[in-house]
Amino acid sequence: MTASPATKVLVIGYVWPEPRSSAASGHVMQILETFLQQGWGITFSSPAGPGEQKADLAALGIREVPIELNNSSFDSFISELAPDIVLFDQFMMEEQFGWRVEKQCPNALRVLETSDLQSLRHARHQRLKERLKDDPDNQDFSALFAPALREEFELMADTDLAKREIAALYRCDLNLMISEVEIQLLVEQFQVPGDLLHWCPLMLEPPTGNLYGVRSISSFRFISGAIAMTMALPKNPSVLPSFSGLSVLALPTSVTSLFGSQCICFANCSAATCVTAPGTE
Repeated sequence: MTASPATKVLVIGYVWPEPRSSAASGHVMQILETFLQQGWGITFSSPAGPGEQKADLAALGIREVPIELNNSSFDSFISELAPDIVLFDQFMMEEQFGWRVEKQCPNALRVLETSDLQSLRHARHQRLKERLKDDPDNQDFSALFAPALREEFELMADTDLAKREIAALYRCDLNLMISEVEIQLLVEQFQVPGDLLHWCPLMLEPPTGNLYGVRSISSFRFISGAIAMTMALPKNPSVLPSFSGLSVLALPTSVTSLFGSQCICFANCSAATCVTAPGTE
């Protein structure tokens, strides 16, 4: 009896995965690992150049094939590969290559990994910029980060980015969403059919042991690629745990105020530990 051929998957990445640099790349790697567990044959392609922190996909048994934007060579490549599933990493990749995939491989399942709803991120970013510009001395951000879904919709609906992204969602057979709130926003406000959306959160193994000697962490937030942890800190910084290999990022007042009375922040610096209090420039 002849065994059935393995499912072939083509992943078209906005960038080559760098799981040590971004949560989005980490999520892509988690999806790739899930595919590998199914025994599927995976090819990863991207029009971007490889970064210094690029994951070694070949070591995982994933074929790496660079591709170019606006080049018909992609048509020959995907026609020969004949994938069963094509996963687009962010809607911009679907815009660039989706029509070519449909033309050359009409029976392939097209899946969009949203890596956060980009139009929602943009709307929130714009709202924060406007808020800081209009009232830089007001340190109360509570209302800014808890708007009603209808208000989010009204901020997004007329933007070119939202129109493009929603169109991409409709062109795909399935869309992976990290946030349940994003799904609620799309279904209730944008009237996107729920059958097109699938909740796919970060797939993380629970930590074991007491990392770095930290006894308790009250909250965790991520801002523009920089990590900041808000903690219950002692008055004497000398008794703080050592964070070997991690370093300091001095955030402006308008950002540090979001985190409460004190912050520990990490970026590219030689210092191992830093306490950044509001007002630090």
